[in-house]
This record gives sequence, C-alpha cells and structure tokens, in this order.
Amino acid sequence: MSEVIFWAAVALILYAYGAYSLVIFLLAAFVRNPVRQAPITPRVTLLITAYNEKLDIARKLEESLQLDYPPGALNPAA
Repeated sequence: MSEVIFWAAVALILYAYGAYSLVIFLLAAFVRNPVRQAPITPRVTLLITAYNEKLDIARKLEESLQLDYPPGALNPAA
C-alpha cells in the first residue's frame, strides 16, 4: 500500500511541475477564446478626507470637480 501512495505522490508532483504546463499549453493552442474589448468608463466616487482644512477645502472641491472625467460617471461623495 505504501508503494502505491509513493508512486501516486510522485505522479502528482510530476503532473504539477510538468504535465500541467503542457496541458495548459495544448489547451491554449487548440481552444480559442477571443477577448472582446470595449472602451469602458467606470463610475467612480470622489472621496476627500479633510481635517482642519477650512481655508483650503473650497479650492480642493472646485479642482476635484474640474477633473477630465465624464460628468455622469463621477459621483462626488458628500
């Protein structure tokens, strides 16, 4: 029984280091799965953390809202 366990362990190690790479290579050669690419613009949330920023927070908010990002995709957090 211990001999079967030994050879099973050896086979598993050989598969992990050699055969698995070969299987993946062959699958990639024969199975084509084209990637469909489309331009995306994810929705983002603008979060500004501030502490004792009474003098600069208005300027920071104005600058942040003037970012070059589609207006519908930018959610300023209140």
